Amino acid sequence: MTMRADDALLLDAIDKKLLGRSFEAILKRDRNAPTVFLLCTHEWGNLGDLAINYNAVALLESAFPDRPVFAISRSALAANWQRLTDAVDAHDLIAVNGGGNLGDLWPHEEAARLAVVARFPHNRIVSLPQSIHFRDTANLRASMAAYDRHPRLLLTVRDDPSLDIARSHLAEESVVRAEELATRQLYPFPFRPRLSRTLFAERADLERRPGSRIAELRAAAADAGIRTVVTDTVVPDVRFSNLELGAKLVYDKIDEFHASDLVVTDRLHGALFALIAGRPVVVFENSYGKIGAALRSLVPAFAERIVFADDMAIQDLLSRMHGLASLEDSAVRPADVLSDAHRRFELRLREFAAVD
Repeated sequence: MTMRADDALLLDAIDKKLLGRSFEAILKRDRNAPTVFLLCTHEWGNLGDLAINYNAVALLESAFPDRPVFAISRSALAANWQRLTDAVDAHDLIAVNGGGNLGDLWPHEEAARLAVVARFPHNRIVSLPQSIHFRDTANLRASMAAYDRHPRLLLTVRDDPSLDIARSHLAEESVVRAEELATRQLYPFPFRPRLSRTLFAERADLERRPGSRIAELRAAAADAGIRTVVTDTVVPDVRFSNLELGAKLVYDKIDEFHASDLVVTDRLHGALFALIAGRPVVVFENSYGKIGAALRSLVPAFAERIVFADDMAIQDLLSRMHGLASLEDSAVRPADVLSDAHRRFELRLREFAAVD
């Protein structure tokens, strides 16, 4: 999927118009009634992050059906900092969006989260499910100290290693283990016919594991007569925060995955989109091991459909790929497997927001 420059300009124009409506609605709301502000929503073309946006809003609307939910992107928050922060009252709940950016690998995301935590000491703040990864222990200690100073912060993580990190620095009641928000994503029906092909969704950013063999496997698969197609879960050169447009792009990508026999990827959301689409997946790990950690809750249900490739020989992988490609669609999806976990998390959010 590619995005032309004029498409990006159109999306930006639409977003500015919709953002203006959001500000108007924020200012006109009943300030005596609690509101939910979802801050730092993702605004670039990473479709995994856009799936997190949409499902974060869905989660908060489900958990708080009596409260309006306003989603504000990081750049919109920064550009309108005073205007927005003045609009927040002490009884409002603030949610900071989830993902894989709590750490120093993506410092601008961490800086925005820390700014929100510092700016709203009297509000209840929930940081939605994250993976935690710091390369510098001094940065880790500084961030955790800032979170620990906030008296009403709930930090939620989406994997066990992140849980261990958080609990080693924060009070146990301030940390909750939840699941990746994109696992709530539904895929009720396809739009595209099935094609005989293996889809490779490869990353080329800071999280690509050094020495990754995914490209080697792609070349070997092509040599073995397997039709290989390269895609990505990132649409380049797009910045926008419109949830509906993001949801369309996400669904289109899941549909592309469903139209393939098999997905091979080193992206967490590449693996999740494959499972959401009902297709099997071969997974290469990212630079710090977040994919296997985040998928751990799903592995028992999809043990025959997820192959972790890093320790396998290329010829063994090729053999496994033939068997995986012949599988029918899964009868269950991640949202089915994790439905109880998602309900427990909603309940925890309600309990957190209800405490005086």
